[in-house]
Amino acid sequence: MTTQISLFEHLIGDVYSQSDLSSSLALVSVAGNDYANFLASNTSFYVRRHSLLCFTKNYLYINQIFKISDNVTNGPRKLWFVELFIFILYRTLHALPGFIKKVVDQTKVNLRRIHTLGVKKIVVPSLAPLGCIPSFVKSSLIQGRCNDILNLFVDIHNALLHQVVTNLNNETNHTTFVIFYYNNAFSTVFKNKGENPGSTTTFKTPFKACCEGTCSVVDAKGVKDYTLFDDPKSAFFWDGLHPTQEGSRAVYAVLAKNITASLTISEI
Repeated sequence: MTTQISLFEHLIGDVYSQSDLSSSLALVSVAGNDYANFLASNTSFYVRRHSLLCFTKNYLYINQIFKISDNVTNGPRKLWFVELFIFILYRTLHALPGFIKKVVDQTKVNLRRIHTLGVKKIVVPSLAPLGCIPSFVKSSLIQGRCNDILNLFVDIHNALLHQVVTNLNNETNHTTFVIFYYNNAFSTVFKNKGENPGSTTTFKTPFKACCEGTCSVVDAKGVKDYTLFDDPKSAFFWDGLHPTQEGSRAVYAVLAKNITASLTISEI
C-alpha cells in the first residue's frame, strides 16, 4: 500500500489537482491478505493444508492415527510428530498479535499520509469475519460454524483499528477518518441469512461456497472439475474466499443504513 500511495502522489499536479483531492473520498482497504500470507509463511505444509486454527480437531485426529499402533516403536514417532505440530501452532499463534499490531500501525501511517496529501475524507473498513469464509469454516472445530479462533484475531485487529481512527480524528479535530464496520455488516447478514429476517434473498447455507472444486476448470473430455449451486443467488460466497454479487449487495444494504451521514465532506 505504501508503494501505491507513492505512485498516486506522483499523479498529483499532472492528473489530479488539489481541488480534486479536497473534494474526494479515499477508501483504504486492508482486507486480510497480509494475514493470509503471514499464516502461510509461518506454518508447515501440514498446518497450511488443514489450517493452523483447528488445533484441537487436528490434535485428536493425529492421536487417532497413531493410537492404532501405539507401541514402543511408534511411541517416540507419535510424540515427536505431535510436539512438532504443537510447537508450530504455538509459535505462529504467539506471533500473530504482534503482527496484527504491525499491520494496524502501518495502516495508521498510510492513513495519515493520504490525509497530508489533501484528501479530506478517508474511509477504512474494519476486517470482515475471516473465520466465516468457506475456506476456514471447513477447519472449524464445529462443522458448519465460523472459526472462532480466527475471528478472535479479527476482533483484535478491529479494536486496534478503532483506537487508531479515534487518535487520528483527535489530531485533525474533525471526523476526517471513518470506519466502515464490515465485521458487523457481514455478521448481521450471516445471522439473518439475508439483509433482514425474512428477506427476499435468503442464504440458507451462508458459509457454503456456490462453486466448490476448481472453479471454471474442465478436463480434456469437457468434464467440470467443480460443482455449482442450482440457484447462484441463494449463495453468499462464490468460492472459498469471495462473496457473490448477492452477498455483496446484502452487506452493502446493511452498511448503507448507517454510512451516508458519516461521509459528508463539506463539514470539514
